[in-house]
Amino acid sequence: AIDAETMKPSYEWIEAGNGTLGRIYLEILKCDDLPNMDTSSLTDAYCCVIYEDAIVTTDVINDDLSPRWLPWSERAFVFRMNHPSSQILLGVFDYDVSRTPLDVKQHDTIGRVSVDVTNFKPGTVYTLSYNLYESVLDNDRQPSGKVTIRLRMEYDLQKVSLGALQPRPANYICLSSKKDFKVAYFVCNGEENINRFAMEDLTAYRTELESLIGLKWNIRTALMTILFWRGHREIKVFGWKIKLPIHSALAFYLGTTLVEDLNRFPSYCFFCVFWLLAATNEYRMKNPSPWHGSMTLFEMWYTLLLNKDIPDDIAEFENEGAIREYEAEIERHYEQEKALAKETAERAEAVGDFLKGGSSNPEDVQEDLSTKVDGGPSINPLAAALLPIQQALGEVCKVVRIARSLLMWDESHLAFIIANACLLLSFVCLWIPWSFFVRWTSRTLVWTLLGPWMKLVDIYVIPRMFGDNADPDEALRQYARQQVLNLALANEAVLQKREDVMKERAMRRYMFGRYAVKVPAWKEYRYRDVPLPESHAKPCREPQKIKIRKRSHGQTLKMNITPTWGDAVDESEE
Repeated sequence: AIDAETMKPSYEWIEAGNGTLGRIYLEILKCDDLPNMDTSSLTDAYCCVIYEDAIVTTDVINDDLSPRWLPWSERAFVFRMNHPSSQILLGVFDYDVSRTPLDVKQHDTIGRVSVDVTNFKPGTVYTLSYNLYESVLDNDRQPSGKVTIRLRMEYDLQKVSLGALQPRPANYICLSSKKDFKVAYFVCNGEENINRFAMEDLTAYRTELESLIGLKWNIRTALMTILFWRGHREIKVFGWKIKLPIHSALAFYLGTTLVEDLNRFPSYCFFCVFWLLAATNEYRMKNPSPWHGSMTLFEMWYTLLLNKDIPDDIAEFENEGAIREYEAEIERHYEQEKALAKETAERAEAVGDFLKGGSSNPEDVQEDLSTKVDGGPSINPLAAALLPIQQALGEVCKVVRIARSLLMWDESHLAFIIANACLLLSFVCLWIPWSFFVRWTSRTLVWTLLGPWMKLVDIYVIPRMFGDNADPDEALRQYARQQVLNLALANEAVLQKREDVMKERAMRRYMFGRYAVKVPAWKEYRYRDVPLPESHAKPCREPQKIKIRKRSHGQTLKMNITPTWGDAVDESEE
């Protein structure tokens, strides 16, 4: 009965954020199988949600490991969208009350999830269940319960598609207490802190980069498909199923025409980018899970040109058997590549030992166990030296994650724009006579700058530029004076920028709080959180009527309050 009551529409909503692209309607429905974080009672659960520049929290459900937020509770939020690729960041905590002002007890973290709404469609009501994870880096994550939400989006398709071209704003969440700051930090970043050395984090970054070895199977399969004309696109002809080798035919055409006319090279470079993105979109659609898929290129063109959405209709546990078989096959290929890489490394090591006549110091190949610590502060004497390495690996991992999200269409709007831009540029470059431009540009430069008439330039032009009686010392002084002036102008611009930043920081502290958390603008997480099989979606064409109880403004500030005086006044008078 309580579950049926939980699924009813919410009575009142809280609107948050400052965006203008659209609205996201989010309801936190329930959690299940939460761990007990208290000793004398059960977990007092509540959720904290961050979207762009807005932060909201639900009511606290006391003493319940499977809390339900009922329709009259504070559970429903309307977020105003500012960028179509922003994620909803959600964390679940055990609420702890500070008994005294000196009580520094923190809210216990239970788990978090990042809800990627980029590939969700308007006109659809999604009921989504996610596993909660306390770690965003661990190689073997274990869920700490699950959360169920209901989500619906309203926006103009053409406006959102073009909104992906806008630069991503730097969103910050400011809070007045350190206790709330740690909650917001965990929601945004989990336990990952690139500026704090931890051997576990260093190992996790290394393992994440090593896991890219699984791409070797995909690359090898793609190359063999192209080279050996293996069919991949299945069509039916008179009841017969035929697989067409479209990629092989395309590669053959591009190769044969390029060797005959190298003028096509710039055009083909742009086309290959489009080809790669189209191929990865096709590969992603092979996953039988409806939650791993993305809109195809044709669907995106259809929605963009006609401004009509194609709502999702997904049943519970849809394609569950096929999903398990697909994931088992992917895992099997990864283990094969991992074993092959290990065998190759052992063979290379054996050959090296043979050529060196055997290892004279076997202890060199043993692991140093002194750097391992079991929690608590690190006493590693090499922490200061290893921290830059950890930071470098962390930045590399972030770049790899962002590139993966773009290549695998997690950033579907931006990937669609890049693919179409490259396709358009490939056609434009096809009609540009590159060889003609290169030839005549080279001729112009050579005949202009390397001819004997440059002596006349030295006699008649150079003295006019630097004076007839050019004194080397005076020219050097003038050059030094000009450089000092340029440095002063650059320093003034830097100081003005610094003053803007300091004033904005002071204004944020005054309005929102002294502790600031930066909200990730890109998909920088190691793991992509995917809805569980019991999630489902159904079309909903009619807009839902809601009652806004409270309006919570976002924390985006747009200002430039640096005054000008002195020189600016004098210049205006002159």
